[in-house]
Amino acid sequence: MALTVEERSFIYNQFLGSDKPSTIFRALFERKKQSHPHFSIAQLCKSCGIPSRGYLSEFLNGKRRLNSRYWKSFIKCFGLTGRLATAGLLVFEMDATEEPEERRVLQEKLDSLKRSFKKVEESFPSRLHGMVFAAEVYCAFGLYGNNPTKEQLKGYFGRDRALDVEYALACLLGIEVVGLNTETQRYFIRENTIRFTDSDDSGMTMNNFHHYAVQDAERAFKKWYSSQDAYFETMMISVKKSRLPEFIEKVKDHSILSAQEVESTEADMLIRFNVQIYPLH
Repeated sequence: MALTVEERSFIYNQFLGSDKPSTIFRALFERKKQSHPHFSIAQLCKSCGIPSRGYLSEFLNGKRRLNSRYWKSFIKCFGLTGRLATAGLLVFEMDATEEPEERRVLQEKLDSLKRSFKKVEESFPSRLHGMVFAAEVYCAFGLYGNNPTKEQLKGYFGRDRALDVEYALACLLGIEVVGLNTETQRYFIRENTIRFTDSDDSGMTMNNFHHYAVQDAERAFKKWYSSQDAYFETMMISVKKSRLPEFIEKVKDHSILSAQEVESTEADMLIRFNVQIYPLH
């Protein structure tokens, strides 16, 4: 059964607050007990194939590690799928390893997932009103190892947009998502994501960004619909309404994980990745 929005939000916050599997899953266990009075350690042991209640209690209390043979079934018992299941495995793997380099790699993967869990709270300030192009400039940093010069960015976007690049960089510096090394005159990333929110002020909201993306997709379709570097798909399907939230969450998880897997600081191309799912009536 798919998690509710409230349940998913609670789980996101546990991963954002700790990297310790015992702490995270203790919180999930206590919450599930509140909503399901008959849920118990004995029931959890039976569902996961764990032979000892004492062993599981010690794990939940942070006194011992959970054997890797139980990780996947344990995660499944709490309804974690997609990004959340991946995050669950990562915290278990981090807890189990003593090797610094392996732990560093796992931490990077987990941090990447955590960024997708954060609430959409920040808004672009008013100086970015109508300046969706700033987000494109920000993403283009990955074409130059996240360390571009102004000239490189102007060269990529074209001299006819040189002033737009200047303004975009000034805005990004102003909200401190990028910085400038005054010695090398190269820009660098301060924040790995730019988040938006709908608001009543004059800042750029997620609504603005989506509107721009849909308009841009219409333009791009005419140019790229038959290219091997693009993929356009649309279909109409009949579904049971009760299953739609689960389907949307599955697509969302798959989209975010796939995008994080392919994203690179050694990129040689920018792409726009749109997903559209909505009722026809």
